[in-house]
Amino acid sequence: MDERFGVARRVPPVVPDAVAMVLLLALGLATIADLGSSGTGQAGGLVNATPVGALALVLGVVPVLFRWRQPLASTLVASVVYGAVAFSDEADRTALLVATLLCVYALASRGTTGQRRLGGSVVAVVAALGATVGQRFYADEPVSFVRYGLFEVALFGGTWLVGELIRQRRIAQEQLARRAERAEVRAETAAAGERARIARELHDLVGHAISVISVQATVGEHLAETDPAQAKQALGTIQDVSKQAMVEMRHLVGVLRSEDGGAGPGPLEPQPDAGDLVPLIDEQRAAGLDVHLVLTGADVELSPGLGLTAYRIVQEGLNNARKHAPGARIDVRLDRGRDALGVEVVNGPGTAEGRSAATVTGTTADELGSSGFGLVGIGERVAVYEGTLDAGPTADGGFRLRAVLPYGDEAPASRAD
Repeated sequence: MDERFGVARRVPPVVPDAVAMVLLLALGLATIADLGSSGTGQAGGLVNATPVGALALVLGVVPVLFRWRQPLASTLVASVVYGAVAFSDEADRTALLVATLLCVYALASRGTTGQRRLGGSVVAVVAALGATVGQRFYADEPVSFVRYGLFEVALFGGTWLVGELIRQRRIAQEQLARRAERAEVRAETAAAGERARIARELHDLVGHAISVISVQATVGEHLAETDPAQAKQALGTIQDVSKQAMVEMRHLVGVLRSEDGGAGPGPLEPQPDAGDLVPLIDEQRAAGLDVHLVLTGADVELSPGLGLTAYRIVQEGLNNARKHAPGARIDVRLDRGRDALGVEVVNGPGTAEGRSAATVTGTTADELGSSGFGLVGIGERVAVYEGTLDAGPTADGGFRLRAVLPYGDEAPASRAD
């Protein structure tokens, strides 16, 4: 079914128009021939002979072939011819009427504003002229004459209205397509920027690991003969740090498979981790947020990358709550499970007092130090660890942001060890 529709859309508009033109010419010529053979033609009209009627038919129907390329010109020609033969018995008014309506539809749906104004004025005159034709048939029946006139006007007016509705629909669809394209570009830009940020964080993580390895290697070299036990411990530290660095690189390099748009390295600063959540919560409480932090699960030490991701998720949740639900209660939960780390930020609906205070103080989400990419960036981070992200409204009108980050090859060590 879709393939047939696709083929139909690929057919040039001139093909069905050519078919319509041929059918109208055949219908009109047959009618004119019938009029000529029956001898009902009457002299005195603008078109008063069968050959001239055939010429008028051709002039009035051929514009159908050009109605999409030249909507104004085709409508003017068809309308003038239709109006010229309005009082003639030598031409087929039905074929000319259909041809004129087809051109009117094309003008209403595709013409520019100027074309539609000029063409609409001419069409209105032609419609009024065509409405007076009923006087010839219903001179002694005023009611029938009025009905005929209204029918003629309704044909032209209805055709113009349908074309106008189609035009408005097409404009709306084009606007939606442009907005969707802009949204896609913004999302791609945000993703590229987030990849650049992750690259900087990878630089920090790997740089830290290499520094530790270098120091421990130097220590091991100096103590290899005098204190073998201490040298062995230094080698063990090198092994642990290098293993952790490899895991982080395996996680992050996948995100950096595409170009970052030429973004520079930016300032290299120490990155926060899960251990910085308590200071972050305290800072937001001091700023007036009603934040509650709950830590559950085993007391394990997370890798720097995983801890940074958890911190950014909480930070984004606080940003959203402060921006969209000022004054709401915010519950932050960090669950160090057996196989995965759960991070959840839930806020209730905003309060009138909170919105009023936010307006007075002029506070914005930027004050929380957001990464600037919102949920797009959070989704990129969660994807690094092959985790899941759930973000959406709650039943009470609040918002819930929850991420589950599998440990994977990482084995978080208990602090007791």
